Amino acid sequence: MSDESNPHLRNMPRQARSAARVEHLLDVAEEVFEEVGYDAATTNLVASRAGVPVGTLYRWFPDKAALAEALTDRYLDHLMGLYSGMLDQISPSDRIGDFVRRVLTRLAEETRTQRAMPALLVSAMVPGGRSRAGARLRQGLEGHVRMLLELRAPGIPEDIRDRSSEVIVTLVYLVLAAAADTDVSTATAVDTDPVTDTDPVTGADTTTGIDSTAGTGLDIRSQITDEYIDVVLSYLEAKFPSPGHPAWSDPDVPVKPVFAAPDRLHRLAAAEAANAD
Repeated sequence: MSDESNPHLRNMPRQARSAARVEHLLDVAEEVFEEVGYDAATTNLVASRAGVPVGTLYRWFPDKAALAEALTDRYLDHLMGLYSGMLDQISPSDRIGDFVRRVLTRLAEETRTQRAMPALLVSAMVPGGRSRAGARLRQGLEGHVRMLLELRAPGIPEDIRDRSSEVIVTLVYLVLAAAADTDVSTATAVDTDPVTDTDPVTGADTTTGIDSTAGTGLDIRSQITDEYIDVVLSYLEAKFPSPGHPAWSDPDVPVKPVFAAPDRLHRLAAAEAANAD
């Protein structure tokens, strides 16, 4: 690692051992931010968990904010690669809603390994803007969402795009928080215990193993995550229906549309015309 690749470092590690220690400090900081949140985290706690004197941490990182900034660099680089790879795979025949669901589902899966991401996003949402790193992470997500909106609704005015992006990123936080919520697994762990019983006549053990009707914590977490993804897609469908959708002429529609997005047939026709040129 170099100070060019990570401007938040106080010093540049010149040996592999030093670079590994820096990565270890970031890994531990990620755990601490996930566990106690950005506001409650301290450099002393990170150093203690990492098994090093706090002076060793300060040799590389001047403060907690620098740790958060370095983690944000990790996350944004990872998200850019993830999104770019998925964008390369989309074709005009794909339904945009299906593509958005794939992106959000993959993002939720990745959140389980990018453990401090929800905590940093929360730090950007609380009054006072206490975490520049969290704000930068949110801005990065908003940039991806703006690209998705331009894909969903070509020609969308900038003010509508930017306002909708801010709303969607807040909804996306719910997706990420649900995906990262390990408390769900803990709360439902009792449901996965073996079902034990004894035959009333013979007294034999009739334990049947895991209760097949009980969902695991991971199953329930995935279900909740999917529900939040449905909320994001519902928002997109309500705000950006196709030009012929009844919402445009219904005075009593619950959610007013803001911009007409082309339907699948129009997208295919536009793609064929572009290919013909």
